[in-house]
Amino acid sequence: CQAVTLSGNSQLILGGNAAGSSSLSSNNNANTPLSGFAALLDYGDITSVVQTMPILSTEDQEIEYPQFLVRGPSEDKSIYSISVTTLDVEEQDNVQNWLENIPYGSTYDMTVRKFTLQQEEFLGIPEGPVTLESVWQQEFPLDTPSKVHIGGVILKQNRFLAVVGSTTGTGAVYGPSEGDDEDGFITLLDLKSGDLLELTEDQQVNNIRIGTAQDDVLMGVCDHPGDENAFFIVGATQGKFGI
Repeated sequence: CQAVTLSGNSQLILGGNAAGSSSLSSNNNANTPLSGFAALLDYGDITSVVQTMPILSTEDQEIEYPQFLVRGPSEDKSIYSISVTTLDVEEQDNVQNWLENIPYGSTYDMTVRKFTLQQEEFLGIPEGPVTLESVWQQEFPLDTPSKVHIGGVILKQNRFLAVVGSTTGTGAVYGPSEGDDEDGFITLLDLKSGDLLELTEDQQVNNIRIGTAQDDVLMGVCDHPGDENAFFIVGATQGKFGI
């Protein structure tokens, strides 16, 4: 398991990968050595698996690795999964690298999914089991094969996801690059569709690239509780920023 979040008073949601079948996952794609999953647990008894849901790419030779789970606005009981999706199943020997914990796949891009928690009600009172349902998914391809590392994600303004990460590649959500070194990126995604946040007079940027002439990575993000238009990022660089 790589990702975890809490939703409601008794639901714990996990995201991860497994080979073969287990209480959390079953590999429904015989063409890949691993499959992704989301699992709904009762956190009062974490040995009780309420439901599992496969997180599978639409392509036979791709594996989706959930990296982060984020709770959406409370009123719509939503959960967002941010994953990297491999473009092949080539076995890797870098599983001890904390930045590249992908055992299968030499190149990968980013995929975002939305789930909702559903429960029947009687006279406005929830009753019966809670279920996890898929709403939509968006995969963001790279212009040329490369790797995408997800550093973190937060919910902002109850309106969009702010995703930070790094890549040597380029694409609509990753921004342009000058050279072939690793750069950081920040991208804002609409909660309703997963698309890049629509630009308006008040919202004139939905994606930026951050980097020097050398390798740079963004590895974390934290909300600014006192400013709805700000958040903090952290990372590392082999270059030097002009600050």
